[in-house]
Amino acid sequence: MRRSKIRKSIIAVLAMVLSLALLTACGESAKDKAIDKIKDVTVSDYMEEDQDTIKNLKKEYQDKIEKAKGEDKIEDVLNDFDEEIAQVATREDILKAFKDLLNKQVKGTKKEEKAKDLIASYEDKIDACKSNKELDKIAKELSKKLTDLTGKTVEISSKNAEKTTVKTSSRSTASKSSGTKKTATSSTSVKKHTSSSSHASSSSHKNTSTTSAKKKVWVVDTPAHTETRYKTETVYVTKYKCGHGYIFDDYEAAYAHYEQAGEAGDPCGFNAFDMPVQQRVPYTVTIPAKDHWEYR
Repeated sequence: MRRSKIRKSIIAVLAMVLSLALLTACGESAKDKAIDKIKDVTVSDYMEEDQDTIKNLKKEYQDKIEKAKGEDKIEDVLNDFDEEIAQVATREDILKAFKDLLNKQVKGTKKEEKAKDLIASYEDKIDACKSNKELDKIAKELSKKLTDLTGKTVEISSKNAEKTTVKTSSRSTASKSSGTKKTATSSTSVKKHTSSSSHASSSSHKNTSTTSAKKKVWVVDTPAHTETRYKTETVYVTKYKCGHGYIFDDYEAAYAHYEQAGEAGDPCGFNAFDMPVQQRVPYTVTIPAKDHWEYR
């Protein structure tokens, strides 16, 4: 009887030890997977100006994963990383948004097709850009050519493209189900920065989430506004010329001269013709906002 009790006690202890070992192994497995997902984010996928930010985010969240206890906490930290990384646009996304915005600005102009062909001719140069500085140099050159071609002011910058991309990323963040827990998002979603967590996470998640990384904030220095400018155009105005060589602005003046000449015994006819005249024509230009990114 006594041996039976001892045997049962030994079995119970072994079961507890085995369970603890399995729980520890599961926790370590989840931690390794989460760290791998963070490592999968490639720094070179971003513009040069943003690469230090990505490096710092990766280091910060790898440290947090290492210190996290339990799968739920690991998942919370990884979700925070997804939200942070989604606020920084990839190089690929910025370049795509840049070309899309250019095509959108020339849409509906009289020379839309020629303008789109011009944009397409710059595609290789745009795709080769590694930094916002390089992209802005092309933007200045291409904007001027498109403005001259279409007669419509075309203005774009890397900041405009990045702003559009980051806003889209923030809106497309998927909602996190309060009753479902996942160990980690797929490496593809991390690389493309499509967050699988929501800004509307559970209250417990919000309370435990402490992010020391600075947020990327869009700051407007001067709002967008319009200005009236003038350009010189050649227009054709109907004039009237008589046989004596005089030119009249309207039919009534030419006919009055015709009658006076006839009464004076020196009759002369007159004819209408189109005279080219240089005129200053007003047009409206939209001046984009002056703004910049800041890390706060």
